[in-house]
This record gives sequence, structure tokens and C-alpha cells, in this order.
Amino acid sequence: MRSRLRASLKWTETPASRQTTFWWWLSHGVLALIAAWPLSLITTRVARSLPGGDARLFEPGGAWLVEAFRLHTEPLTGALLAGGLLLALGGCLKLVPLTALFVSLNRECLRPSEPWARISRHLLSFGLLSGMIGFGHVLLGVFWLLTANFVSETFQYALNEQHLDVLNALWLLVWLVPHAVLQVLLDLARTRCAKFEERAWPSLLAAVESWLRSPLRWLGRWFFWWVLGALGPIGAWWLSLALDVSQPGGSALGLLTLGHQAAIAWLVLARVGWLGTCSESGPTPSSDETPEAIGDL
Repeated sequence: MRSRLRASLKWTETPASRQTTFWWWLSHGVLALIAAWPLSLITTRVARSLPGGDARLFEPGGAWLVEAFRLHTEPLTGALLAGGLLLALGGCLKLVPLTALFVSLNRECLRPSEPWARISRHLLSFGLLSGMIGFGHVLLGVFWLLTANFVSETFQYALNEQHLDVLNALWLLVWLVPHAVLQVLLDLARTRCAKFEERAWPSLLAAVESWLRSPLRWLGRWFFWWVLGALGPIGAWWLSLALDVSQPGGSALGLLTLGHQAAIAWLVLARVGWLGTCSESGPTPSSDETPEAIGDL
């Protein structure tokens, strides 16, 4: 427990790590705003056409919300597509503060600007690692959809609908394990890339080797920080249920906005805690690797 606490506070050790953590949190907020902007414009236009304004959209039962979506399917679909494209573009740009964060957590940076100066050494490797692991996630998603469809068709007459839902949920939980493994490998590879200035492929191989030494321990650490981070969105969801944003005044909506930002901050801190764990216990150079050799990779 003491090592987890030390890892969770690793981002506070230097001004560089504190600064990069702040910018990474800010990138999440900006990315969410950019992705939601097209949809919010269409939703505002829809709300203005309703009697009573946008308060109708928040009424219990969601009848007005469903009707608004039905009547404005085409512009809403376009807004969702535009938001998705902006989200993908923002995800690529978010690699910049993420790379700086990894550098600040794994290198001794004397000045707050130093992690940003080192970005060019690692950005391409981080992009390649994200692409390789992302392709693995896509393959796993396709495999789950195919197998879930096969299970539903095979057991649709032997099991009732409720039991089929339980079976698909259990299969989804099993399917999440390889996704967790891929995420662990990605973060371990990024850690080695930032710490020892290796390229993408050697870093990934070293991450696999490190994970194979204690796979259950690494999965347990990842799930610990994942569950801890999930408490933030759960709290924001509970707050959205407790507040009545349809009431005039805007105080409830402002409080809900603050709650969402607090949830993002909590997610970022849990993520940084996990990255600190990777930095403290992640891949180390083998005995035959010298600093000069590492720098040449």
C-alpha cells in the first residue's frame, strides 16, 4: 500500500511533472468540449423549437428528448459524425501532453520546460505504440461481436432472454481481460520508451517480457487504478440523478458542470497514479545494456 501511495504522488515530486499533469487534464476538458460542440449546437437549435425550451428535454420519462431526436435525426447524425472526427483528431493531438507527462515521470527534469523539449524524441514512438495497441483493441472488438452473435444464435432457443443477457455480460467481462492486458503493455512500453529512450518495437518487447514475469500482479495493479478512477464518473452520474437541471436559475446546471470537471480531474489523477506505478515497477534495462547502447536504439 505504501508503494501505491508513493506511486500515486509521483506526479507531485517535480514542477515539471505537476505542470504536465495539469496540461494533460486540461487537454481532456478541451477535447470533450470540442467533441461535444457540434452536438450542442444542434441540440440548442432543437431545444429552442420546443414549448418551454430545453427544460422539456430533462422531464422524467424522456418523451420530449426521444421525440426531438426522432424529428432531427439527420442533423444530429451529422453532428455526431463531426464530433467523432474531432474526437479522433483531438486524440492524436493529446499525445503531445501525454508524451510530456511520461517524460516528466520517468526522466529527471530540472526545468518545467524540459519535458516539452524532449517530446520530439518520443512522439513518433508513442504514436506507433498507440497504433499497434489500438489495432489490437479493434481486432478484439470484432472478435467479441462475432462470438457474442454466435453465442446468441446458438443458445437463443435453449435459454430465455434474461439468461442470454447474463451470458453476454459474462462474456463481456471475460473479453475485457485481454483489453486490460493490451493497455498494461502499452503503458509499460511507453514507460520504457520515455525512461531509456528506446524506440517503439524494442520497448514493446521489453514490456511483454516484464508483464510475463508477473502477469496477475500487473493486471491487479491496473484494475486497482481502473476501479479507483471509475469512482469519478460514477459520482458524476449520481450527481446528475440527484440534481434537477430543468429548474430555472442555472445553479443546478453549474453544479453539475463542476461535478463533471471534478470527475475528469479524478480520472486523470487515477491514471497518473497508474503511470507512476509503471514508472516505479516497470521494465528495467538488462545487464548487458549500457546507457550508451540504450541511447543508440
